[in-house]
Amino acid sequence: MYLLRMNEPFFLKLARKIKIPFLRKWLLRYLFKKEQLHLQNIHSFKKDKFFIYQVNNFFIPNESLVEKISYEMQFQKCRNESLFAYVPEKGNTIIDIGAGLGEETIHYSHLAGETGRVISIEANPMVFEILNKTILLNKLANVASHNIAIYQQKGMVNLAEDKTSYEAFYVTPEKDKAANNIPANRLDDFFTEQKISRVDLLKVNIEGGERFVINTLGPEQLLMIRHVAIACHDFRYRREGNEFFKTKDLVIQFLGQNGFDIQTRHTDIEYINDWVYGTNKFYLI
Repeated sequence: MYLLRMNEPFFLKLARKIKIPFLRKWLLRYLFKKEQLHLQNIHSFKKDKFFIYQVNNFFIPNESLVEKISYEMQFQKCRNESLFAYVPEKGNTIIDIGAGLGEETIHYSHLAGETGRVISIEANPMVFEILNKTILLNKLANVASHNIAIYQQKGMVNLAEDKTSYEAFYVTPEKDKAANNIPANRLDDFFTEQKISRVDLLKVNIEGGERFVINTLGPEQLLMIRHVAIACHDFRYRREGNEFFKTKDLVIQFLGQNGFDIQTRHTDIEYINDWVYGTNKFYLI
């Protein structure tokens, strides 16, 4: 992060220091215009923890002040990660576990269309607020959001904080100052409660919590799922030594034992290599 900011434009460094909204917006508009992007507005939340940029009539959430962002840029990132192996179609049902600020939810919603359904799940209450603002501002009528954690049992759980990014928070039974007493549910029970009968894409990105997803998916739910895209977090295990994040072998073994053709990647990007994609050979719907 330090090296990144050393190389960022002077005007962006200045925008980080300015708290007067119209001056900050003017500076950022200048940077966006250089990239041929029309920054219409920028909204700040939680004392500059999160932002929503209105660019070319789309409302795009982000955790940082940036000099350029667009719907197309975010879609390409999504296409290279959760949508690498399968791109949803009109009428599809997508479950987005670890929806974050709604960065990918926007694209899932547009791909599924009016006849489709997107179910966005986000455990962090503070992040969930921004997710709902993203859904509202973009008028994503086919999206339903849920502020719960997927866990090994129903009840309440907590989030362990990571100061680098909200994306690094993870579910823990231990008390932590980040967020406590979050409602938790098993995924099989969630399917039943939400009357889910088919899932064209199950996307999971929850910092080690993918172990709870596979542990609470039963045979009945597995037959409903066509495609999965699961971000494993072994790269965090290699960096931090925390066994909780060592999930890739568990996910691959689980999917293989339950009839999924599996695809992984070999790139120069560590976290990309930990994504696991699966297509269900026994999908019945």
